[in-house]
Amino acid sequence: MGHPTPRKPRVLHVLKSLPLGGIETWLMHVLRRDRDSFVQHELLLMVEEPGVYEPEARELGITIHKLPKTGNWLRWFADLRRFLKAEGPFDLVHSHAAYAVGAPIVAIAALAGVPSRIAHQHEARSLGADFQSLRQRLIRRGAMSLYPWAATRRIGITETAIEEIAGKAWRRKKDCSILLYGFDYSNLDGAADRARALRSDLGLDASHRVIGHVGRFAPVKNHPFLLRTFAKVAQADPTVRLVLVGEGSLEPEMKTLARDLGVGDQVRFASSTQDIAAYMALFDLFLFPSFSEGLGIVCVEAQAAGTRVLASDTVPREAAVVPDGVEFLPLAKGEEAWAARVRELLALPKPDPMEWRRQVEQSAFGLDRCVRDLHDIYREQISSRA
Repeated sequence: MGHPTPRKPRVLHVLKSLPLGGIETWLMHVLRRDRDSFVQHELLLMVEEPGVYEPEARELGITIHKLPKTGNWLRWFADLRRFLKAEGPFDLVHSHAAYAVGAPIVAIAALAGVPSRIAHQHEARSLGADFQSLRQRLIRRGAMSLYPWAATRRIGITETAIEEIAGKAWRRKKDCSILLYGFDYSNLDGAADRARALRSDLGLDASHRVIGHVGRFAPVKNHPFLLRTFAKVAQADPTVRLVLVGEGSLEPEMKTLARDLGVGDQVRFASSTQDIAAYMALFDLFLFPSFSEGLGIVCVEAQAAGTRVLASDTVPREAAVVPDGVEFLPLAKGEEAWAARVRELLALPKPDPMEWRRQVEQSAFGLDRCVRDLHDIYREQISSRA
């Protein structure tokens, strides 16, 4: 009589939803590559409405649980504990929520008896000028005091991200480490041809030089600064166009601002897309004036497509992969200085996209390296608490 197949350890990823966001895109890259993993990946989502990536995740065989947050957070955390008890046992809870929610998630998982709990920090909002209120500082302090007890492992996607949940002395803490993102860049194949089609679809002709941005319309992405900078560039150069890829609550307000600045006809609002590679191949320059970022993965994607980046100095330096591929400029320099630098960068010869892609693929941002490192973390966590 044959032996029964041993049960794979169950890893429950907790996140809000599966839209076309940076965290979700990275996680989908991992799940696609990790179909034959030694663990069973499952997802717990806080939003009932399906995200863009949900159908693909289901096709990959990923079990998706829904625990909608319809009331206050205390009620949702109580629901989470009941869920973990009823649907378990889970071997590991992997929280991808920022610390305000992520710290309570791993604490609830501990109370529910989940042996391994990973707090994965994907952003560094406390560094942003827009995130300095007393309330936010108190929330972070509370999370920092909760994590050492509640989380069995803390991960940051960059040094600034791990400092967000473990402080400057994170290297002296055995449960803390950095896990750089990794991506599959095969979607860049044929991107130049798709970019030519996009140029036509967006009403851009061959004379137009295209400045681009990819990001949700949220305060942290600093779209007003971006639009005011572009307006100053456009005053001196009528051939420039701005393409904004993304969706969000501030989009109508930004459309109004573009019209008020007199550049409404020169700005294209392109909504969301799963073909970021084609847009990156379309852009002559990528602008990224965020108040704060955990990494800024779109900066890496831009370089892989052979597109230069001008980013705020709050974007982690790890995002600069190709030499001279990313330039960092403080927001405090103002829109005039940014516009002047945009004009200078647009005047430079275009890079060799194949060479830049090669450099990015051979960097630490390769997907195989990322999956191996993630497996090492899972094995250590699961075996040490088996």
